[in-house]
Amino acid sequence: MILVLGGTTEGHKLAKAIQDKGWKVLLTTVSSYGGFLAHEKGVTEVRSKALTRLDFEQLIDQRQIKAVVDATHPYATQISEMVIESCNELNLPYGRYERPGYDLPDHPLLIRVKSYEEAVTALKPLGANIFLTIGSRRLALFCAAPGMQKKKIVARVLPEADVIKQCQELGLKPNQLVAMQGPFSREANLWMFKHFQTQVVVTKESGQVGGFLSKWEACLELGIPLIVIERPRLTYPKLLIEQEDVLNFIKEVENNE
Repeated sequence: MILVLGGTTEGHKLAKAIQDKGWKVLLTTVSSYGGFLAHEKGVTEVRSKALTRLDFEQLIDQRQIKAVVDATHPYATQISEMVIESCNELNLPYGRYERPGYDLPDHPLLIRVKSYEEAVTALKPLGANIFLTIGSRRLALFCAAPGMQKKKIVARVLPEADVIKQCQELGLKPNQLVAMQGPFSREANLWMFKHFQTQVVVTKESGQVGGFLSKWEACLELGIPLIVIERPRLTYPKLLIEQEDVLNFIKEVENNE
């Protein structure tokens, strides 16, 4: 069986592609919503729960995993680091499937930062109406930062009950939430940024598939600064860019058994 660690839309598609080639696949997702989307894509077997190292190693043993394909979100570096270390110790083949990043242009409206903390510092002088497209896990950092109480934060998050609850606990009101599943078109971003009178947008370097370009184009048209949190840089033992690379990787594992 092949274990695919999900976390992105590409992970769901990849698991289905592997499954369609005749291999048994177990896809993991962090949330039940991610599991729902995977089942919608036609993935047969999905485990929806955050993975600890013990969980991971038990899965490897119990399900007789032959290879691991890491398709987690590019910013979920902790899980990738844990899985790489565990696979090394277990002598288990590991491949990292990651969508290509977008070559960020040099432009005065595009501000690159290396961390969420740097993003908080960078946005403070750029306007009072802030539109966050960073997901929900780091919202607390922005909401609790000194001086942010005088600004209006709008957060675009997944439409999941636990995510909405988290936002409410952070003090965000209904008129500060956009609970929708992306990615969004340039036109959708234009409408949202206009509707909320956005003065600065914060996003992650999600690549073309993750909707980065449509956000940048909308900001460019409106003359709004876009703060981009750059991807963390990990050194992966084996990097797989295309689905075909992953299928060839699995074939190699089979041939070496």
